[in-house]
Amino acid sequence: MKRQFKNVLAGVLALGVLSLAAAPYAKETPPPPEKIKKLSFPGYNEFTLKNGMEIVAVEQHEQPMVTMYLVFHAGNALDPKGKESLASFTIDQLNKGTKTKSALQLAEWIESVGGSVGSFSTPDFSAITVSILSDYIDVAYQYLQDVTVNPTFPEDELENFRERTKTALELELSDPNAMARRHFSEVVYGDHPYGKNPTVESVKAITRDDMVAFYQKNYVANNVLVGAVGDVKANDVRKAMEKYFGGLQAGTPEKVALANPPELAKTKIFLYHRPGAVQTEIYIGHIGLKPDNPDWPAVNVGNRILGGGSDARLFMNLREAKGWTYGAYSGMAREKDYGSFQAHAAVRTEVTDSAVTEFMKEIERIKTEPVTENDLNNAKSYLIGNFPIQIETPEQIAGKVVENKIVGLGKEELETYRTRLEAVSIGDVTRVMGKYLHPDRSYIVLVGDALQTYDKVSKIAPVELFDIAGAPLSYDALAVTPADYQYDTSKIVSMKATYSLNVQTMALGDMNVSLEKMKNEGGEEIIQVSSNLSGMVTLAETSAFKASNLSPVSFKRTFQMGPQTMEADLTFTETSGSGTVQSMESQEPKKVTFDLVKGTILDSAVEYAVGSLPLGVNVSYRFPVVDSQSGGLQSIDVQVIEEVELKTPAGNFATYKVKVKRPEGEAFMYLRKDSPHILVKQEVPSQAMTIELKSLSK
Repeated sequence: MKRQFKNVLAGVLALGVLSLAAAPYAKETPPPPEKIKKLSFPGYNEFTLKNGMEIVAVEQHEQPMVTMYLVFHAGNALDPKGKESLASFTIDQLNKGTKTKSALQLAEWIESVGGSVGSFSTPDFSAITVSILSDYIDVAYQYLQDVTVNPTFPEDELENFRERTKTALELELSDPNAMARRHFSEVVYGDHPYGKNPTVESVKAITRDDMVAFYQKNYVANNVLVGAVGDVKANDVRKAMEKYFGGLQAGTPEKVALANPPELAKTKIFLYHRPGAVQTEIYIGHIGLKPDNPDWPAVNVGNRILGGGSDARLFMNLREAKGWTYGAYSGMAREKDYGSFQAHAAVRTEVTDSAVTEFMKEIERIKTEPVTENDLNNAKSYLIGNFPIQIETPEQIAGKVVENKIVGLGKEELETYRTRLEAVSIGDVTRVMGKYLHPDRSYIVLVGDALQTYDKVSKIAPVELFDIAGAPLSYDALAVTPADYQYDTSKIVSMKATYSLNVQTMALGDMNVSLEKMKNEGGEEIIQVSSNLSGMVTLAETSAFKASNLSPVSFKRTFQMGPQTMEADLTFTETSGSGTVQSMESQEPKKVTFDLVKGTILDSAVEYAVGSLPLGVNVSYRFPVVDSQSGGLQSIDVQVIEEVELKTPAGNFATYKVKVKRPEGEAFMYLRKDSPHILVKQEVPSQAMTIELKSLSK
């Protein structure tokens, strides 16, 4: 019914650049960077318990705080096929109940002394952290011991986390940047464990037994790294760890089966269709360096010049000179195995091909041309000067220490970091950029409107086309095809209905819908549907279509969520539509004119079209539909997948569950089996949205 409820998370950072007129001295050789001031990295002590548990203690007594990391070398790279996210589930559920305490009691225990707890997983490891006042460090030791040794993995907590994770994954489908990052890792890493991503299906498949088995196999003493950083003494940490964790048994943890990442012979574009998108998310890159590569300092300097900030080349070109994006950046990821290089931006749809071309030019430029001395000095000064800011707090120091230990680097990596940066020369940057950047063998991932970009980007490199979820598409399948259905609208009657609207578990209010049959000036019967919603989200929508064939007459909508607005004002003839549209991503309305094909209907008329055709399990239809966000047409496929008994606030109904597949994702309608086949419920997983019938009257 209401595809227009979009969950949009957008933040814009306005950056200003002050331009000064060139003075005579501007052409002089820039001064060399100042000599590095001595940085005293906190004391760094390492030791290993008899059971194989590794401990790192870093003393920093400036604040009466301690941060502890309990790190298990068991990340998402170990997730079994079909149960991606198992490592994430296990670490999250570790502190959701022990043999003596519930999740609530565990939380109250640590909060009662002003502490905080966190947990997370990466491809390489899973970790639980505690930050606490040093006076209560024994509480941290006791807490970590209890959750590590005595977890019970309660079923109810598992189900709560499963539902939250499913919702987050479903919401990703409406976040083009999240989908671009996801698809980039998939194509760059292929069958390598870093290319794994969870799905709703894999999350549904994970059981408590899976978590228990993963925990018993991998949460063993010789697979644990502990970082204790802050107002502690190394010897005290050693004694406490022996006391609380000395009895933790060693074992034979799983090892990651590493596959070689794929290599491209030639640059290829992977285009994921998001119909009506006014922006294209661009990710360009390939496999990068191993973590112990001695060229990392020079690579970091080179990347800083290319795309490491708002004064870097990519930003100055695509944002400042061209005005195509809010920001363009690049980065080199450092992982336990192969990292990756990536350059990215979100640009206006109409300049997608031009932006990709400029990205490739800048990458080729820094690969083949020496950087200037000014660029070199600025990059080095930034990186050298920024490092002390990254190790100011116990949490920051702990993060750096653990990060280095995980990828197999020693403390000298941190202690000599700035000195090695200072030694980087122009020749070093030219050498490493030439060696490790491959614009001729790059993966280009685009998430945007393929109908508007496919032909243009095909001139840059070969294109593989997919829907937003990653299923292969043919370009011909994007073409909107005519339809010729005989609708029986005789049982559609004037009525009023109220639906409750919920996003995740939050009620956004009631939507009032009224349907009225009327005659136009020519005596032709028209169906007019009005929908209104007020509250956190407001909607005022009116659509009109002919009763004989459901062809559109007019459509008007104003939808607002916070500061964001979506509008449409369209009128139709037998062969065309025209008016103005504004999507949530655009700043102002645009004028549109577009041709209709036979059988075109409004998106808001789909439920009435389906309900006016013969229904039964496995019956399917395809409709050419007006996309009121982009001002064009798209195809929608519907299929009756099962019969469902449904309980709603309006009563109990026997319904047909109908899958509605649009290019941007799927939704489900539940239509009453009895005629008229009114909408009883709708689910939009990608927006975590549910609409449910509350009342119905004539």
